[in-house]
Amino acid sequence: LVLNSNFDTDLRLWNTAIAGIATLDTTRNVTGAAGSGSMHISSTANAVPGTRFGALVQCVHLPGPGIYALNGWGHGTGTMVTGGDVAELYWEYRKNGGEACTDGMPDASGTKILSNSNSWSRPATPALITVAEQDWSSDSSIVVTLVAEENGASGAPTNAWFDGVTLNVGGDDVIFAN
Repeated sequence: LVLNSNFDTDLRLWNTAIAGIATLDTTRNVTGAAGSGSMHISSTANAVPGTRFGALVQCVHLPGPGIYALNGWGHGTGTMVTGGDVAELYWEYRKNGGEACTDGMPDASGTKILSNSNSWSRPATPALITVAEQDWSSDSSIVVTLVAEENGASGAPTNAWFDGVTLNVGGDDVIFAN
């Protein structure tokens, strides 16, 4: 359900949350054609560990009730010895989010940590967002925010990369099981 999830040629269809820190990086990618790119968050702010930078946001209108699985590829800055900056997906579900998906307070929210290592990784288990039939309306939506969390030394740049961000209808489809 996420549009332009692979950042193949640009960052279109994602809205800017913090200006100037999100760029297309054609030197790193894990999904799509070779050299197609990924989204890179880089902030030179003098951030203390735990500071989060939510760079790009996408509003996803939900087609109906169900279990939605949110996941993606992340790339942080850690080494085998120390943890580094963290690539995270932050989500907010609203039963009546309106056209922009931001009306009212979120009915549920959460964070899916993708990676803090210096290599691409995708968690084996996605974040599962349950939308029961009584909690769904024609204005139900999930906002997905790409977030870099400072996890290193204060004053160092904060960096994280994202690729292949997905929001799928989850659960077991046993009707067509082999």
